[in-house]
Amino acid sequence: RALLYGGVKVWMLTGDKQETAINIGHSCGLLETDTTIIYITIPKPEDKNKNKNKETTEEETPPKPEKSKEKSEKDKAKEAMMGYYEDCIETLKNPQLSRHLAVVVDGETLYKIFDDSEIKGMFLGVTLRAHTVIACRVAPAQKAGLVHLVKSCVRRQPMILAIGDGANDVSMIQEADVGVGIIGNEGMQAVRASDYAIAQFRFLQHLLFLHGRRNYNRI
Repeated sequence: RALLYGGVKVWMLTGDKQETAINIGHSCGLLETDTTIIYITIPKPEDKNKNKNKETTEEETPPKPEKSKEKSEKDKAKEAMMGYYEDCIETLKNPQLSRHLAVVVDGETLYKIFDDSEIKGMFLGVTLRAHTVIACRVAPAQKAGLVHLVKSCVRRQPMILAIGDGANDVSMIQEADVGVGIIGNEGMQAVRASDYAIAQFRFLQHLLFLHGRRNYNRI
């Protein structure tokens, strides 16, 4: 919560399921009771052959080409993401709803977002307008991919800090501008790959707002 009050946008990337991630967001102050949450979920393609028998005959028509099927799935994904983008714009027009806006996305949806540059741009348009982003069921490569996406596609070139305590956070820490590792029960991989090491997550506030400010004034 102190990071949000300090004007820092916080993205929580976790491998936990959605319900657990949201509960963690409430417990640490990223989400509040009046937070407006946008759930980004691109629908799965329907399996039209699910109810058909497995037996095939020579008289059956040949299946459609895979290219047209992939194209239709991408079009549906673009339409879904465009709907989320329009919802975000409408939410920002309401001063009561836009005071604290959060976005929740899952790892399966991120795979589809990374596959298309247009969907990627709309996704950034939504997440950069939010105060908090929670990504659940995220793989280690997706964590690094999200950091790289913000670094390479945002014109203002933000300074990105990544913090983690396990081996699955190493790629994210190395991709960020500043990496912080937490010494804990998850091993020392994150600490070895980081620029700074702290014993507990709560020390991040002291590291940023005290030592960070003093170093900034020295520069």
